[in-house]
Amino acid sequence: MNGRTRGTKMKSRRLIHMIEKHYAYHKVDIKLKLVSDSEDDERFIFRFKIKPGTKVNMILSCAPDIKAAMRIPLFYPFKDGENIYLAVSEKLIKEDSLFHMLTSEMFDKSRYVLPLALGYNIVGRMIFSDLADMPHIMYAGTTNSGKSMGLICLILSLITKQPVRRANLIIFDTGANEMGIFNGISHLSYPVVNDVQTGIYVIGKLVEEMERRIKLELSELRTQPAIICVIDEFTSFVDHVGNKKLSEGLVHAISDLLRRGRHAKIHMVLAAQDPTKENVKVDIGNITSRVAFRCAKYQNSNTIIGESGAEKLTGKGFALYKSSEHSALMLLHGAYMPADEIKKLINCVKGVDYDLDNKYLIPDRETAELSDQESGILKYTPKEDNDNKELAEIIAWTLTRSFISANKVKEKFSMGNRVGEIMTRMYVMGLISDKHAKQPRKVLPQSLSEVPEKVREFLNSNGISDESISNAICKRD
Repeated sequence: MNGRTRGTKMKSRRLIHMIEKHYAYHKVDIKLKLVSDSEDDERFIFRFKIKPGTKVNMILSCAPDIKAAMRIPLFYPFKDGENIYLAVSEKLIKEDSLFHMLTSEMFDKSRYVLPLALGYNIVGRMIFSDLADMPHIMYAGTTNSGKSMGLICLILSLITKQPVRRANLIIFDTGANEMGIFNGISHLSYPVVNDVQTGIYVIGKLVEEMERRIKLELSELRTQPAIICVIDEFTSFVDHVGNKKLSEGLVHAISDLLRRGRHAKIHMVLAAQDPTKENVKVDIGNITSRVAFRCAKYQNSNTIIGESGAEKLTGKGFALYKSSEHSALMLLHGAYMPADEIKKLINCVKGVDYDLDNKYLIPDRETAELSDQESGILKYTPKEDNDNKELAEIIAWTLTRSFISANKVKEKFSMGNRVGEIMTRMYVMGLISDKHAKQPRKVLPQSLSEVPEKVREFLNSNGISDESISNAICKRD
């Protein structure tokens, strides 16, 4: 037996003894068995052996108290099939964890078009994903939760993997946080946006570029660099637009970029501190990848990942990750890099030459005509009238039923693959329950007063009155 093996066994036995003792204090009779450990002896996975009379909920409910009592950063029970496991670590992810991800063989040899270094899962495995497949992602988290570091890691993984000819960036930092450090990198299509008026101008130009690209032949589109638009504190950005017409145009423009941007190699990254169904005015139904760091309230968690849980996180970079790639929520520990190392890496990227001919550039707002600064928003007419009428009809029909499924909607309205998007939009609107296996979804509003005000306004604008909505619910099968 080598030194590492002896050390691992001693550490695991100590942890098992302490954890079993804590559970016994809570009158929960369990035993633990070590099933996995990390190479650095800092992370362990135990399997619960549950004694007769002990319920799973008792194990789960005690976990936060035991974690606090043991004062360890990771204490996370989870189910896998019929078994219940416990991930435990007495140490946080190392400060140079992002460096290890970006210099790993896994990252170097990956075929990701737009790779994202998301962090480490509960067993300490590096988790990467491809923004090109998502095609958009949303972050949420309160102050000091790790959200800003998550965005920085996202940007760093993109610019270190892909050259300017393949990936261009637009970064919004209207909350004056930490994104100014990226000013001067070759990948930027426009200097980091830090005021609302400039942001309106840039979004308008991005909409114009989307319209241009959509008209291109596929062979020509493939030669265009992907555009990644990162908007930190996007709810605040939209709220601070004083002009109502301009604000509505901005909401429509961002929503349309989320809806059609993938067809133009445009990818949106939205982030907010405290997202709610009320302050998230843009249509986020097309964002299937979500990262929730610690949230202030369960409502914020529900908005971002469709369920509670993020409000119970400890902060310090822990997050819940939801995507179409995974059937269940994944607990992540976000990657980290010290500020001085971040600056060194950015300075290295700044010194790399690039081909200006294949880069998307937005003209300087100062030199643009005044009419051009707002034309992309004020004169922007979203091409979704027919889609809106169709969605309104589907919602009206849905409200007549107690339960619905994607297949029922597909059959009723002769739809193709768009039915998944429709179901997601109705879920985000607060009309139907979350997806659970292959079970039908419950229709949530039981009366006119329970239909969200924004939904009622949407239906009214498409010719469906409050009386019709109320009658639909009364006719429910």
